[in-house]
Amino acid sequence: MHRLERLYAIVEHLRTGGNRPTPIYELADRFGVGERTVYRDVAALRDQDVPIYGEPGRDGGVWLGGEYSMPPVGLSIGEAIGLWLAFRMSGSISGAAGQSLSDAMAKILATMPDVRRAAYETILRRIIVGVPPSEELLVDGSSGAPEIYRECERAVVESRVLRIIYRDRSGAETERSVEPHGMLV
Repeated sequence: MHRLERLYAIVEHLRTGGNRPTPIYELADRFGVGERTVYRDVAALRDQDVPIYGEPGRDGGVWLGGEYSMPPVGLSIGEAIGLWLAFRMSGSISGAAGQSLSDAMAKILATMPDVRRAAYETILRRIIVGVPPSEELLVDGSSGAPEIYRECERAVVESRVLRIIYRDRSGAETERSVEPHGMLV
């Protein structure tokens, strides 16, 4: 686990633990680091104005004060698109839960730096979320290997050219460079 991930994880662990002090050794065990590392992590979090309090002694430990909430998470373009796809594909959710998902997506978009948001929006214009295929199409269609789909998705997201080799109906093998302009999900 990288340090930044561990810092977020420590805050989340303390946030869900209520006002009960969590011993430093428990955090060290949980995150697979030494106690000195946890002390440094707690100091770094306090430097970022995270309200972490401590109590010395046998029953002591650290806890998160108040109703602290995490600052925005810096998502990669791929992570943000994955969340957006999950959001779009959950279109059947209505009412308060659906509105909460919509609000969460708006918050994520609002916290993105301008350059990243522009790249994200450009990619979203290239993704079409369609209706599920018919039974006939499912039966007749061939399913490719998952790694092929991942490479195609990556090419769309990263605006890369793909070099493909395919075999036509008569068995002739052809090699081509293709530039995917969109993705149908």
